[in-house]
Amino acid sequence: MPSPWFGDTENLGPYAWDSVWLGGELLPGVWRVKLKKSRSVEKVKVKGSDGITLRDNGRDGGSLTLTGRLWHQIDWEILQEIWAKLDPEKPGSLRQPLDIYSALPDLVGIRNVYVEALELESPETANGTLNVTLTCSEWFPQTKPTSTSKQVKGFDGADRTEWTENQLAAPGDTTGDLL
Repeated sequence: MPSPWFGDTENLGPYAWDSVWLGGELLPGVWRVKLKKSRSVEKVKVKGSDGITLRDNGRDGGSLTLTGRLWHQIDWEILQEIWAKLDPEKPGSLRQPLDIYSALPDLVGIRNVYVEALELESPETANGTLNVTLTCSEWFPQTKPTSTSKQVKGFDGADRTEWTENQLAAPGDTTGDLL
């Protein structure tokens, strides 16, 4: 099922993209998700030659930064209740991946994450907010070996053919002159 359009407030409510469920818990406050997915690509340069060769080493796991802003006392109370699930160092915290649901991770297929770091800032008393940042990595049940694809013909120059005058000729033109 495709991720919802962030402007679809009629069916999803105005805060669908501002919400994050982590470990089965709705995180309190308003949340922003920043994520990165990438491939591990090795660039090999041969000394004395032009260009580089790229070697695909498979995809890296996604990295996510979840940034929340809490305004209300109830948000603070809820955060304290679920703190043990989030804190990577707290005794009794879950040292296992957590399921994640939010529109952006769902869009790119990230379903499980491991919380690596948690950052808190002092409350901004002028506007009454508290900022919380969670740094997470995509979790995989088991790493999969990468399969290397065969080299595409034509990119190494071995299977290229030279254009002949007849190949450059306009239809019906037997001289090969395009002008």
